[in-house]
Amino acid sequence: MHFETPSIRRRARIAIGVIAATVCAQVVLAPLRFPRTDSLPRGLYWLTERAVDDESIFPGDLVLVCLPEAAARLGRARRYLRSGSCPGAAEPVGKRVVAVAGDRVLVEVSGVRVNGRLLVDSRVRSVDSGGRPLDHLAGGSFLLGEGQLWLFSSHPLSWDSRYYGPVDERQVRGCLLLLWTWPKSLPVGRLELR
Repeated sequence: MHFETPSIRRRARIAIGVIAATVCAQVVLAPLRFPRTDSLPRGLYWLTERAVDDESIFPGDLVLVCLPEAAARLGRARRYLRSGSCPGAAEPVGKRVVAVAGDRVLVEVSGVRVNGRLLVDSRVRSVDSGGRPLDHLAGGSFLLGEGQLWLFSSHPLSWDSRYYGPVDERQVRGCLLLLWTWPKSLPVGRLELR
């Protein structure tokens, strides 16, 4: 019995060490994100916390955001999104903000204009990659109201505000800061306007 005591103590220390290491890793690694879609360049991002009353979101910012519930449900049904903690049981998405309150967005089949400037690669598609009809906003001009954000990605298959409209900035989980990109990833660069 004398030989079992050190063994039990050793196992207990190992178990406590593993638990402590797991908790520490979750705290340290929690803000790290690896986007699984091509809406953002493939790489490693740091998620900054954002207070609800923080008004520091600007065009060009990369955000992690929950979509409107109807869009999230459609995204889950069509497998654009995985399950997650957002309304509609969907995961949050990483997108670039291209317009904020006071900006005018014009949606046309040929592309999207923000304050009169055309977003590069912003043509509106009528079908998704599976050939299914893809609803999009009817052509027209939208003046973004207080607390509204317009999301966009220049990836040809991006599902963004062209299809579900502006999102409420209160749904932003945080801003994404690019730390490192995989080789041959799309450049994060600046938003291209014409």
